[in-house]
Amino acid sequence: MRSCLSPVYGLILLLVLSLSCNRDDDPPERVNKLRGVGIRADSPVVSGAAVVGLEIVALLPSERNISLSEAYLDEETPEALRLTMTLNEDGNLSSYGALSLYRQTGTVSVPAPTAAISEAMNGVVRFRYGVRLRADDGKEEVMLGDVLSVAADSEALGWTAHQLTLDSPDEGNGRQAPLALKASLTKSVDEPVKLFWYVSSGTIKSPVAPETEWRDAAPGEQTLLLAIYPKKSRFFQWEIRRITIL
Repeated sequence: MRSCLSPVYGLILLLVLSLSCNRDDDPPERVNKLRGVGIRADSPVVSGAAVVGLEIVALLPSERNISLSEAYLDEETPEALRLTMTLNEDGNLSSYGALSLYRQTGTVSVPAPTAAISEAMNGVVRFRYGVRLRADDGKEEVMLGDVLSVAADSEALGWTAHQLTLDSPDEGNGRQAPLALKASLTKSVDEPVKLFWYVSSGTIKSPVAPETEWRDAAPGEQTLLLAIYPKKSRFFQWEIRRITIL
């Protein structure tokens, strides 16, 4: 099944709207198949022509593997604003208990926008790139991301990443469910930031809250991932933990 992150900020909004529907059967925070988490750009805002480094981040059950990763072109984006991602050959799959974390790096070459395009978009040109991932069970994710091109004197070029800290729980001895979850965020720029918790089992009382509770986690090694999705600066970040549940 095709699932788009376009951008991931929009996906999180859809997840929030669906929280009241079938939470016990298939809550959006529980990862039971390939799930794109986000794409981190070294420089999500540029001026003029630039090469931007990218890192793809996805989760999948520990028994699964990635069978395909390839650049994806979003046909709904005007051709002049599409970027083709160049992927490094090998991604990295790391086990964190019940889930594995997939990471792969790549780049996109951003052209200097023409004067006509820049004027039509009020000086902020949104270029789009994408990647398609497929797990060895046939499940697919299409992940889309943006790079913004702005004027050389734009204050957006000075934006930096926010400071995200997963305060609790830390990795260590076995823990009893339910678990208290706590995250803190120090913003480098004033903007809306969406937060989302992902887990390998159980449910999160409020998966978009910085302080919440992880309920009904299965015994054994489980996985907890926290991600943030800034609306303007686009400095996607994440933290992951392997948690042993007694």
